Amino acid sequence: MNSIAVRTFQPSDIEAARSLLGELHEHELSLQPHMLPWGAVKEAFWTWLTSYVEKNSGFMLVAECGGKMAGFVGCWFDKTDYPAFKPQDARFGYVSELVVSASARRQGVGAALLKAAEKIFLERGMTSMRLQAFANNKLADDFYIGYGMEPYVTVYKKHLDNAA
Repeated sequence: MNSIAVRTFQPSDIEAARSLLGELHEHELSLQPHMLPWGAVKEAFWTWLTSYVEKNSGFMLVAECGGKMAGFVGCWFDKTDYPAFKPQDARFGYVSELVVSASARRQGVGAALLKAAEKIFLERGMTSMRLQAFANNKLADDFYIGYGMEPYVTVYKKHLDNAA
């Protein structure tokens, strides 16, 4: 494995980043079949992601190995108005769509992206970072716990059926 270089996303990265996001989406589709196929949502999804990054003063990072994109992440600054949180915990860095190419997994790319995001969040005064992963995504769960993150909130879902 070549060394990992993390840098700020550039407009020339769009196609490679969208390709990686497609890999992530197809993996998530295998876990959550209620999702639409990537081909049906890729334009809308890219617009959604980039608009969230922009409106929340966020950033996107790219990890390169040997001059080729090996990973990508979108991040932004978020807050909650939930009144029970301490003020310093009401603002946090949010990590969205962390994806590593299949050929670069388990080689430190995801950790390098998270570490770079964490550094930026700290520089901007955040005291925590959050992200979401599907409950049945064991690979993601193992990775995030191994990185030092801990489960925070569990969201439950039930499909409603009029026939019942």
